[in-house]
Amino acid sequence: MTDLDCMLDRIAGLGLPCPPETVAGTISILQQATEAGFEYDDRFLERLAANHQQLGKVIAPITPGSLRGHHYEEKKKVIIWAMWGATLVFLLGFLSLSTFTEISKDYIDKTFMDRDGTIQLIVASFYLSAAGIGACFYNLVKMYKYLITNKFDVAYGSSYAMRILLGVVAGYVLAEIIPINTHNFSKPLLAMLGGFSADAVEVILTRFVDTMKTLVRGDRDRTPHTET
Repeated sequence: MTDLDCMLDRIAGLGLPCPPETVAGTISILQQATEAGFEYDDRFLERLAANHQQLGKVIAPITPGSLRGHHYEEKKKVIIWAMWGATLVFLLGFLSLSTFTEISKDYIDKTFMDRDGTIQLIVASFYLSAAGIGACFYNLVKMYKYLITNKFDVAYGSSYAMRILLGVVAGYVLAEIIPINTHNFSKPLLAMLGGFSADAVEVILTRFVDTMKTLVRGDRDRTPHTET
């Protein structure tokens, strides 16, 4: 179905003349193909082949195969540029916030409940930017490995955006909410580590939940049973 998508995008983008019934039929085919439980019968395959040929004639002399490759390269560039942009935003945010007088050891060492108003907002933004750097660094390392081995798949583009969101939340939680001894790790470093490894934060939170369940079940087990 990728060929049909690519050909429709080119026809719409360049305004190439194409019979309306062909466009409508192709859109109908694409919609049916995405329906859950849809079966590819002989009639559907005949319609698919016919529409593929008709669209191929409209975009000629470009072939669907070369168009698919071009479409893939364009989407890959968009994903890579978006990741570079996100990394630059977090880096600039981190550097800019680090120049604020509120970003000092006195305020950093305090908890979020001990800060007031604007100071809390600035410090929280500082941690979020640090977590974003960690998440972007993780994505860039993964993307680089896939690019040099020619295994990069644009279909997973949205997963990189979700990974940044998870990393930002995990980094802030690790730095500000989870009680960790900060003698060995500074809070900005914890935020960056949480952004880089959201899975580690998930494990920590899961351990807390398991401990709480154990305490609750233990109290329940120690409750004396009354006889009737």
